[in-house]
Amino acid sequence: KKVRAVSLDLIKRRLDKGVYKRLDIFQDDFFACLDRARRLSRTDSQTFEDATELQMYFIKQRDELCKQGEILSSPALIYTVDDAKTAIEQLRQSKLLKESLEEETETRSSDDSIIKESNINVGESMTCNQQTFKVGEFVYLDAKEKGCEPHILLIERLFENNGQQMLYGNYYLRPAETYHLTTRKFLEREVFKSDSHVTVPLEEVKDRCCVVNVKQYFTMRPEGYDEK
Repeated sequence: KKVRAVSLDLIKRRLDKGVYKRLDIFQDDFFACLDRARRLSRTDSQTFEDATELQMYFIKQRDELCKQGEILSSPALIYTVDDAKTAIEQLRQSKLLKESLEEETETRSSDDSIIKESNINVGESMTCNQQTFKVGEFVYLDAKEKGCEPHILLIERLFENNGQQMLYGNYYLRPAETYHLTTRKFLEREVFKSDSHVTVPLEEVKDRCCVVNVKQYFTMRPEGYDEK
């Protein structure tokens, strides 16, 4: 028999119908919903953080309303903030290891694919307008549309065509350049890898820029690059 996962919508409907007669049963369902949300999302995602914050808020409100058991005594009160923090941290650590391995595998796979398809040597460089550019670096390319921010490209190949220096790159898009739900939230300066590639003269490159993954975005800042 298929068991339906507990969701916030389902919990609300049960509350509206007066299904919950015991605080501990309601709490078990609510915490199971939040735990599932954390398990299905990355540790650096907004969903993981929201589920954690919501659980801590629930426990705080529960204790205040129950007056630590003086007004309402329930088995639910046995589960404390410290218990929640311990369980969440254990889950976080186990997921971090898995995510790290997945990222390493994805990076190697991506690098191998680029090299295999393009027959390039990682570290290949080319100098233009007194600037040296390397394969694997991100650069700005002026947009042809007026009033638009410069395009972001990942250099995948550098070569010469009839004596002209050229680059072959992969477009990275800003939220405004993608299709998405209007309610979706983005990080400041968040960009997304696209399936679009372009070949342009190297002299059209405006400047060098830096793109980092989410973990690095929150914990580090690249040296030698403007904050924007």
